[in-house]
Amino acid sequence: LSVESYYFNTTAPPFDDVRVRRALSMAIDRETLTERVLRTGEQPAYGYVSPATLNYPKRAEVDFKTITYLERLVQARSLLAEAGFGSSIPLHVPLRYNTQDVQLRVASAVAAMWKRIGVETELINTERRVLAADRFQGNFKVARALRVSATYDPSYALLNIHSRLSDMNLTRYDSEVYNRLFERAWYSPNLNERASLLYEAEMQALADHPIIPLYFQLSRNLVQSSIDGWVDNARGIHPSRWLSRH
Repeated sequence: LSVESYYFNTTAPPFDDVRVRRALSMAIDRETLTERVLRTGEQPAYGYVSPATLNYPKRAEVDFKTITYLERLVQARSLLAEAGFGSSIPLHVPLRYNTQDVQLRVASAVAAMWKRIGVETELINTERRVLAADRFQGNFKVARALRVSATYDPSYALLNIHSRLSDMNLTRYDSEVYNRLFERAWYSPNLNERASLLYEAEMQALADHPIIPLYFQLSRNLVQSSIDGWVDNARGIHPSRWLSRH
């Protein structure tokens, strides 16, 4: 129920331009990231809602997933050119991440991918609490963030980019279309209607790219074969009262 992402401050130029945000998202090869950089079984993320959520039968994903990576790079360069960036005026991205080996490996890999479209990346490493404070205060342009859903409900993964219902909208994303769709879903008592509205809301947000989803995290546990009562689940909750040894 966790998605590793890079957040944009959508009010900070040039990341207030959806063309720039889309280009940067398109240039990330998520399969290479998960299969060659991480190599621990994470699933590439092309949407915000984890596949482990319930009552959400249709997965929302970015539209460029269906084209090849080389085609994405061509389109990404074109988008940056339209936004005024190129070989003579390269886009500079200050990427903030917290002190951890895996985050350095991911950030370095992403910087190499962005270099393919002429982007210069400045890697800014800070302690986790400092990064969290900077994100909350808006003191960033692009920053690493982990969204962990507390429930199996798909709305939890989308609530944090609503500009009115959440005080944790760290991206400063503000779309009236998204807000309206999410609010209708939030107050709907019908599960099917709710899922449909949430899907439409997520698709709107994915088109606006306030967040780059990278991959869905996994939890790993080493469980002795003599233990009974251990039931794997996406929330990673294993009450000891159900566990016993045979």
